[in-house]
Amino acid sequence: MLIPLMGFFLMLIVVGGLGSLVASADPTRAKLLPFTLAMLFSGVGVYILGLGLSYFSERILGPSYSDSSVAFLIGLLVGSIAGAILGFIVGIRRNDRIAKVQEAGKN
Repeated sequence: MLIPLMGFFLMLIVVGGLGSLVASADPTRAKLLPFTLAMLFSGVGVYILGLGLSYFSERILGPSYSDSSVAFLIGLLVGSIAGAILGFIVGIRRNDRIAKVQEAGKN
């Protein structure tokens, strides 16, 4: 049951990374960058926080299966939500910065 779940977040990293490359390179698709970065950062956040909290709970609290599972689920929820918000904010700021540069170039 855990393998398909982790595969989904790995797919978010792959699709978000490829989409971010396309949105960064193609000015007509630049509006998609906040969404693709949200997918990328969400997937990365799940792996970092989910596995990191699980590892640290095992080291601090001992090898208890339930503690590691609860820490993994907390990391999964927090990592996906925080990563998506962070990626969306980074994408919006990047689009604003590019728009300012383009306006300055026209003048």
